[in-house]
Amino acid sequence: MKKNDVIRNNEERVFRVLELNEGKQWLLSNSKSRGAVQDNIDWVKRDKELLIQVQAIVKSMHTGRPEHVQWHSVGGRLGINGWFGKNRDRLPLVKDYLDSHIETLQEFHLRRIDWAIRELEHENEVITQNKLLEKAGVKPWYLDDIYEDVKGLLKAKEFNDVFG
Repeated sequence: MKKNDVIRNNEERVFRVLELNEGKQWLLSNSKSRGAVQDNIDWVKRDKELLIQVQAIVKSMHTGRPEHVQWHSVGGRLGINGWFGKNRDRLPLVKDYLDSHIETLQEFHLRRIDWAIRELEHENEVITQNKLLEKAGVKPWYLDDIYEDVKGLLKAKEFNDVFG
């Protein structure tokens, strides 16, 4: 609670007299200012520390079942999602690294489908369109945007009859 609020709540008459008369200067000089907050964070040091963690997280997002690499997903993995994306200009090393690894939704879906093809091959499953999309977790309505690229992936792996 600010000093002014304490005075106002406990001694309302005194506060009014001070506020209306000569005590106004005293109130202003003894109240908390709402000025700029001093930034005590060493952003260069924090940038270097976070870069190592971000590189490890991006690497883990590419291994196993692929995860979509975005600022908010990396920040969530770090547990600092609230301020991480908002301060990207203060983290130039992290920004450069993440911007080079961030992927569009189409790129992510292709990477997920490529992973699903490998998984289905490993499980000795017959690859059908439904199994592939289900394993990859890609909704059918997204297929229109990446149809030709998926056909290219399947053709490269010699699965020509999946999409007809």
